[in-house]
This record gives sequence, C-alpha cells and structure tokens, in this order.
Amino acid sequence: MLLMSRPQLARWLLPTLEVLWGICTFAQSRVTNVHQLYACRFLVGMLEAPVFAGTHFILAGFLVFPGIPDSPKPFYFTNDDIALAKARLERAKIRKPGKLGLDVFKRTLRRWHIWVFVFCYICMIISGYPDSYMNLWLKEQGFSVVQINQLPTVTYAINILASWLGTTLAAIYPSWTVYTSATICIVFSSICMIIWDIPKPLKFVAWYLFGVSGCLSPVLYSTVNTVVKGDSEERALILGAMMTFGYSFNIWVPLLLFPTAGPNGAPRWRIGWPVALTFHVLLWTGFIVAILFTKRAVNTEEEESSSGEEPVLIPTEAHIKD
Repeated sequence: MLLMSRPQLARWLLPTLEVLWGICTFAQSRVTNVHQLYACRFLVGMLEAPVFAGTHFILAGFLVFPGIPDSPKPFYFTNDDIALAKARLERAKIRKPGKLGLDVFKRTLRRWHIWVFVFCYICMIISGYPDSYMNLWLKEQGFSVVQINQLPTVTYAINILASWLGTTLAAIYPSWTVYTSATICIVFSSICMIIWDIPKPLKFVAWYLFGVSGCLSPVLYSTVNTVVKGDSEERALILGAMMTFGYSFNIWVPLLLFPTAGPNGAPRWRIGWPVALTFHVLLWTGFIVAILFTKRAVNTEEEESSSGEEPVLIPTEAHIKD
C-alpha cells in the first residue's frame, strides 16, 4: 500500500497486481494436485490483498488515474489543466507525496487516525460475518433447494442499493447520519436474531435488513480518505492496516463465535449474535469518535488561522468625517 502512494509507480503496480491475480485465478482450473492448489491460492491471496484498498486509495487520491497531477500527463490534459489541479491541491493544503521512511510510521502511530479506523474495520469484519448466512436458516426451516438459492439474493440486492444510496447520501448529508440510520436497522435485525423465536415474516425482514450494511464499508473508506487527505503515506498505511488487521481477525474469530454445529452452532449462534450486536455498536461508536475528533481538529485549525490574521479595520462614518 505504501508503494501505491507513489504516483508514477501506482500506474503500473495496481494493473499488474490485477492481471497477475486473474492469471493465478484461471490457473487453478489446471491444477492436478492439492499442493498446486495451495500454491495458487497463496498467490491469489498475496496479489489480491493490496488491490481492494489500493483501488480506494487511487480513486480518492488522484484527479484521474494514473496519478495526475504528479505523474506524466496524458495527451488529453493541457498544461493549464495540470496547473489548475496543482493550484487546487495547494488551496486545499494537500501536500505532495513525500519520501518513504521510518518517519511515515512514526507520525502515523502518533496520530489517532490509524487506531480508530483500524478498530472500526475490525468491528465491521467481526459483526458482519453472520449476515450472509440466511441460507442456513432456510435449510433448517425446510425450504427447497431452489428457494435456498433464490431467497437470499434479496439481501444482496438491498446490499447493492444501500452501497450506492448510502455513499450518495453521505456526500449530501453528514456521514454520521447515514451510519446511524444503517446501524439502527442492523441493531434491530441483530436483536431479532438474539431473541430468535419470532414470527417467520419478521425473521425474513430481519435477514433482509442486514443488507443495509452494504453502505458501511464504502462510507468508512471514504471517511478515511477525506480525513487523511493531506498525507498520502499515512492514508496508504491506514488503508493497508485496516485490511491486514481486519482480515487477520476474520481468520480465527468466526471459528469461536460462529461454529457450524453444536448447541451454539449455525444458524442460532447463541454466542455469536450477541457478540455481533456488540461489535456493530462498537463500530458505530468508533465512527462517531472519528467524526468528533475530525471536527475538533478542523475547529482548532480554523481558530489558529484566524488568530494569526491581523484584524482588518473598517472605516466608519465617524472616521470619514475626521
């Protein structure tokens, strides 16, 4: 991810990772033993890991791919266009990418951004794990194979709609209102799952409302890119850390909280659903904390800039007469 912060390198790095990822994915169809499959899966994971966070970094950091205005310009931009882009960056107080070194880690770890946003992403990964297992409940209820395959698609449709609508509304209204609205829906669904013995129509509503969580991840990523827009290296490090620590928890936490069988197994998850509800609330809390910290920093910066300016005397009528 740190290499993604280099505009001239990112134009080659991200497409290369995506192409190699695709090649390794297709290569799995030609494996002849399990060891070859292990190797392909390892390469797929290694190449895929930087792509998702890297795409968010690219889209939020550059005027247009592959890195305008810092990389060599394409033919469809004039010198005036490049100059305008650089002037806008200066007005927004966004510095150019600096050198990669230990200072990147030092200044990142000294700030609150990485700690709060990584915590939020870990909470999101843990809390969202059981949302997509409606098929296990349908199987338990005796639905047909066709119904088990078709009915959960409503959740995915709501997920897609929420992802687009949530990010759109977050650009119009304060992002915390979108996050709070989505969290209320998810908390309601989680409470229904904890109670469990509820009417079947309400259970369907609860499962489908989990699709609203589709807006949480893109809004969180856009918030990270907005809050840390002035430091490309820190932003890259935070996005990479979110993915790394989030999915490192995803390796082992589901084995403890969401077992497939047993008295606490799927889809009842007597322990898993209360824990998921807790992490949903913690995710919302962390997001609100990030918003409050950001507002405090902005207010402090505005106060410092206003205090440094000399007062402008406006001549009154008395002064004019004198």
